[in-house]
Amino acid sequence: MESSSSTSSSKNKITGFWKFLGLTVLIYLVLDWTLGLFFIHLHHRVMDESVFLVPNTVFHRKTDVLILGSSRAAHSYDDAMLSHMTGHDVFNGGIDGRGILSATAILYGIPGRLKPSAIVLDVACFGRLESSRTHFLAPYYGLEARMDRILEYDLRHALLLQSHLYRVNGLFSGILLQIWKPGRTYNFEGLEGTKLSPDTLEEKIHVSAPPGKRCSVQMVTSLLSGFEKAAASRHIPFALALSPSLVDNQTKKNIHKAVTEFSSSHGVPLVDHYYDRNYDIRDFHDVSHLNKDGARRYTRQFYHEVLPFLRSAGIKNL
Repeated sequence: MESSSSTSSSKNKITGFWKFLGLTVLIYLVLDWTLGLFFIHLHHRVMDESVFLVPNTVFHRKTDVLILGSSRAAHSYDDAMLSHMTGHDVFNGGIDGRGILSATAILYGIPGRLKPSAIVLDVACFGRLESSRTHFLAPYYGLEARMDRILEYDLRHALLLQSHLYRVNGLFSGILLQIWKPGRTYNFEGLEGTKLSPDTLEEKIHVSAPPGKRCSVQMVTSLLSGFEKAAASRHIPFALALSPSLVDNQTKKNIHKAVTEFSSSHGVPLVDHYYDRNYDIRDFHDVSHLNKDGARRYTRQFYHEVLPFLRSAGIKNL
């Protein structure tokens, strides 16, 4: 009798545990769909200098010329200077650690009424990490179907949470945005002069990157094709750019080869200063990023070289 009673008690505990777990999940799902809207409002209050500055800007405000890319783009283009020189609204949408796939997702997500007249993609590639770095757009899931597909692939690739926890009104996403402080995008304050030393330059300049492992020519070409398809579907003309860099490794060679060949074969305008030796240690904050003075110098040069593309894109009074 005691043995039977003990077995029954164990079964009741197991049943009770599963009921408790099921009820907890159910309560969470209800909260996720109801209170989540509150957290998305908090998300939209995220201020400047956050990783969310770019989508918060391009998904809510029209710009004439949009520059997309990674932290190299953020460091290389002084958009205030470009806006003054062109007489049009130029926005630097460079985001730390985000490459071509993130730029493609942003391009799909821009509302039709806010489409820029032209886009410049400063090419950066992060290899296999390309497909696990679009999650900063998670709060905008549901905005545009093609962007959603990229975000869903990101989730599967990164083995993150699935289904509605990724949605725009998700409680989980909202809480996460409040706990996890977004990484800052780069501005030009505090980047005066250079922090590089000639003594350490040589060891830093050859950043380790196994040949073909991070960004093969084929991978970069495929990503560029995806971006081109997105731009064509949105009817937005785009140009490619490769801003100066002191890095010298196989990944850089692969990117340069892919971009120059893609530009030539697809008739896409390219501003190429990837290997420009007129930029040296005095122009850089580190081996990959221009300092404030270097960015201003490059911006002036970029402006004159990109003018024909901007005119062909229909931007007037240049």
